[in-house]
Amino acid sequence: LALLPAVLYLIGREMHSRLGGFILSVFAILREMNSIQAVNSANVSNSKLLLSDLPATLLVCVLLLVMIRWIKSSDERIGLRPFLIGGIIGCLNLMRIQTMLLEPFVLLIFIIRYRKDFKKILIACAIFLLGIGLVLTPVLVRNHSITGAYWVDNPSTSSALYSFFLDASDSEIEIPKAASEKEMLNRNISVIMTIISQNLGNVTLMVSDNFMRNFISTILIFPVRLGNGVSFEEMMQIRAPFWSDVYSQSNMWNALVILFNLAVIALGITSVIRKHKPVLLLVCAFYLIYSLSSALVRLSGWRYIMPVDWLAMAFFAFGMIDLLRLLCAHWLGWNGFGQSDWLTGNDVP
Repeated sequence: LALLPAVLYLIGREMHSRLGGFILSVFAILREMNSIQAVNSANVSNSKLLLSDLPATLLVCVLLLVMIRWIKSSDERIGLRPFLIGGIIGCLNLMRIQTMLLEPFVLLIFIIRYRKDFKKILIACAIFLLGIGLVLTPVLVRNHSITGAYWVDNPSTSSALYSFFLDASDSEIEIPKAASEKEMLNRNISVIMTIISQNLGNVTLMVSDNFMRNFISTILIFPVRLGNGVSFEEMMQIRAPFWSDVYSQSNMWNALVILFNLAVIALGITSVIRKHKPVLLLVCAFYLIYSLSSALVRLSGWRYIMPVDWLAMAFFAFGMIDLLRLLCAHWLGWNGFGQSDWLTGNDVP
């Protein structure tokens, strides 16, 4: 887990600059320090707790780093990148089963990347599926030998999933008893499909609500309590879950802070567009797919979006650098845009 800041630095360097990567890694370290301090007063996830969130975050970061370098590469050879991508996604599937939604997304990326050569599409997809298969097959075989069902998790855990969907149902649905874990898995999947077919509107609203909560939680990882009457000393330590005050103490100052954060993030997104538009499309699409995967199972916000919410910190870091360059250009007459300097330039090899 200590590799996470280093991987984030490499991602920041690929997307923006060395300074952008450095600031992003510092943000990640400070966030982890704050999470450890807040563990006694709030529901947080950090490296000292036995939770899957930070390992999943590290895997997602390594996955995106591999995919970003692959997208930026002019080498038309397939190589082992699809195999590595498949292996990482297979590990993610074992940690969070909803990440199986990433498989069709990556297959679509392969089709777009090698759209001019159908043979390369087939080879890349086959290598990708091989990487996933090598990770998942031992688990599937073992689970089948124990439970009689090919499933990457304990079949009984699917009961919690269908109970989430029952809340969105307006009608009574009979839940038959299952004599074995295999029958339980098949029953739970059948119940979920029945609920979706009979209550498509309610399920759509449920998924949309959780999807938007993921987005709001991503934005609110930045401090928003300027108008809450908090002293400067209190801002340097964590004694209570102050971040919840943004909802009960909405005021002009807090609104301005949110608007400022959004403006800096937008500036950072613009900076990435200028450098590599395909990279921006990749990371944004990845965020949307991951957020949708958790929203589909009614898991949102908090630690469930942590593996990808660092993208907001990344764009904020890039926006900070470009905002500083804008101010320097306006007040000092120095325009750093378009220059290839070692620290903040856009042309990082």
